[in-house]
Amino acid sequence: LRMAITDAIFMCGWVKDGIGVSGQTLDLDGALHDIGQPYCDRVDPDDMTVDPLARTMEEVYFIGNRFRAPRSSLLDSGLFKKDVVEGLPRRWDYPSWPEVTRLSQNAVSQDWVEQEDLVEYVDLVEVYLPEQQAVVTLPYDPEGAGSKFLREVEYEGPETGPYHQLGFSWVPDNIMPVAPAMIWYDLHMMSNRIARKIARQAERQKSVLAYEASAWEDAADIVESNDGESVRVDDVDKIREITFGGAREDGYAYLEWSKQQFSEAAMNMDLISGNRSNEPTATQAELLQANSTVRLADMQNLVYDFTAKIMNDMMFFLHTDPLIELPLIKREQGLDRQVAYTPEMR
Repeated sequence: LRMAITDAIFMCGWVKDGIGVSGQTLDLDGALHDIGQPYCDRVDPDDMTVDPLARTMEEVYFIGNRFRAPRSSLLDSGLFKKDVVEGLPRRWDYPSWPEVTRLSQNAVSQDWVEQEDLVEYVDLVEVYLPEQQAVVTLPYDPEGAGSKFLREVEYEGPETGPYHQLGFSWVPDNIMPVAPAMIWYDLHMMSNRIARKIARQAERQKSVLAYEASAWEDAADIVESNDGESVRVDDVDKIREITFGGAREDGYAYLEWSKQQFSEAAMNMDLISGNRSNEPTATQAELLQANSTVRLADMQNLVYDFTAKIMNDMMFFLHTDPLIELPLIKREQGLDRQVAYTPEMR
């Protein structure tokens, strides 16, 4: 959940839940699923595929995600069509990935080569079809050509489907939200450019002692003298300290302004963190603090709703699966005893 929430700040958070079946206990994109036990996996937003014509999640004709799996695991599971699995290209063999293929053959990426030699991975896509209540698995095809299904099964899960989405800024008739980081990005980059410019100006700052050719002895005496000492010179006007560069004051003022604008765009970050409170009374400061957390509280509520949908799915599997028995504690006459919550009792 923490990773999905982080995804929602930068793009969109996705999770996929279900119940482990035979064949999913093997390494499917790093996720280990126990047979007969509910699971909830975070899905990388880059791996998601969603009906582009849908305006809401309720309208999607299909939704799915890409994942990688060892070819040997697919063959050993017996769930997928053997001839199709054997004909799948390796994940680095796609014509649309020439740069990745080149890097995998480069000495710098020797670990990729060794990994591919040890474990031969292939890329697949699992798609949920709400209208047909079906789940299909097909090869990942970046070229968009037609592909044969590796597996077709009936979907047996909550009516909301296996995928759940978390977003914080929604746009009407758009299935993808606007990420908070997208709103903050421009001000963030502008503040960083100004800060780097001020740093370069400060690094260029230097003070040198300039003197006329005839006063070179006086200049040498000044350089060799210690702080606070008196030095006799023939003509003080022929020697002068000159300063170059240095950070400009208006640069600091502009940086402060851009930081303030970023803080306001990012839900009054300074007030939330308690770094700035210039109000004369505690009551006024408390009112500002309460108002500044309204948007943050709304984001928290969205996370609570997102989590509740996932937990509803978990409880669906625990309550309806005929093979799951839940160990529970029952209190009778002040004593606790362990009981098994069986499908018959449910």
